[in-house]
Amino acid sequence: MWSTSSVKPCDSNNSKQLLLAVQVSARLVDDFPRISIRTENQVVTIEAQFNQNVEQKLAERLRIMALQHPGVEEVQVHPV
Repeated sequence: MWSTSSVKPCDSNNSKQLLLAVQVSARLVDDFPRISIRTENQVVTIEAQFNQNVEQKLAERLRIMALQHPGVEEVQVHPV
């Protein structure tokens, strides 16, 4: 099954950022298959599609899960 998640490093020349984005995406994709992840300076930005009724709860869960990954200093979650 193909995932609809995508990984978008802000700096394509920075292999560390790309690796971090891929690792965080791999950690989250099973629970959140429709996400987009960008990284810049160990800050992970996640865009995800949420139902408005559960938006806050899922956004916080996403943030906590991403912060557990080594190298992640900050997580921003943006519903789309």
